[in-house]
Amino acid sequence: MYPEDHIGALTGQAEAFDSSLPVSGLAGPFKQPVKSWSYDQTAAGSNMFRSTKENIYSACLKDKSGQSITVKSDGTQYVRAWIEGDAIRLLVADYNNPGKENFLIPHAEKEYRPLRKGDKVQGKVTVSFHP
Repeated sequence: MYPEDHIGALTGQAEAFDSSLPVSGLAGPFKQPVKSWSYDQTAAGSNMFRSTKENIYSACLKDKSGQSITVKSDGTQYVRAWIEGDAIRLLVADYNNPGKENFLIPHAEKEYRPLRKGDKVQGKVTVSFHP
């Protein structure tokens, strides 16, 4: 069980930015944060907003006017959102791995699924738009 403000929580909402907090570089904030580290933010959004959500059943991205996009899955997909310039990106993926971060590699590589040129990763999701 993760607390509500943890990126591993089973449900929740995340703001892309909190105007009361500074925007950090990739190494994190320069001083002790006043909120949980999940709210630390870079130009791509807060940790909570841009973290990969694994094994989702649904994910919704909504703007301030109420327009939204909802992704429904069977629990096998992953989603990740981030800000890139003036665009908000949403990735829905059937494959995810933790990359090559050295500390977790011995544990993480057990889950690696090597991909070779020409391999296909595919699944099925339902996407709906709500203007």
